[in-house]
Amino acid sequence: MTRSDINAGIPKTKLAIGAAFYGTQWTYVTGPMQALNASSTSVNLTYAQIMDSYYTAGNYHWDTAAHGSYLGLTATSPVQFISYDDTKLVGEKMNYVINSGLGGLMCWSIGQQYRASQTGTAKQALLDAIYTAYGNGVTTTTTDPLTNFTLVSSKSANWAIDATNPTYYNGDTARANRTTDTTEYLVYSYANISSFSAKVYTWNSSINNVTFWYSLDSGATYTQVATTPGAKTITTSPWGYNTVINTSLLPVGVNRLKVQMVATGNNWDPQLSQISITHR
Repeated sequence: MTRSDINAGIPKTKLAIGAAFYGTQWTYVTGPMQALNASSTSVNLTYAQIMDSYYTAGNYHWDTAAHGSYLGLTATSPVQFISYDDTKLVGEKMNYVINSGLGGLMCWSIGQQYRASQTGTAKQALLDAIYTAYGNGVTTTTTDPLTNFTLVSSKSANWAIDATNPTYYNGDTARANRTTDTTEYLVYSYANISSFSAKVYTWNSSINNVTFWYSLDSGATYTQVATTPGAKTITTSPWGYNTVINTSLLPVGVNRLKVQMVATGNNWDPQLSQISITHR
């Protein structure tokens, strides 16, 4: 269904997939694709009920074709089949969300997976599995000091590293600036970019001449980022710098960040001193 929605033109960031914190129990069957009979019944069970009352390692099965977890209870009368989302499955769903650039993972309902009798992560194993799949909340911040362009994945033609007049720039001996007064860009490529911070020097040009854009589709399309420039810190008047940050977290699945400068009347104004990008 998700692929059909995307093919229909719905933005990925508007889509979420579901994780069920409950399962369904059928009687007189022990696995998927088995025919129900006239006596078969079904009932929903919470994840906590399934784990506390029905789960054993011997009953557990993983359907490699469907990527689904289930229990087959052959020693009960009648026999039973319980289909549910386990920790492996919700982890796979979270990975799918991240790798596909979807808007998120939604669950129903959060209390159904809570097991008061357990300790540690077993108390809320499904939430913990989702958290772990998302990267344990651990992020990496990569800082480009722009002494060269080795961390830049692609760029327009008219860029250079400027090492002149470091006293204007608080001692910074390397900044990226344009060699012509034209619109130019730098692109950074990382998985799951969530935020950034850029130090930008200006003379008389507006900080708004520097814009930032994100892409969810490896650079095929870009959306401008809402930013907060902060106050300008004067170094050698009128030169000074702003620290520009994204106003809110970027959508899940951002894999390109583009820095763009437009014509200002002087190719050397503004100049990009460094940029730090947080990603997973």
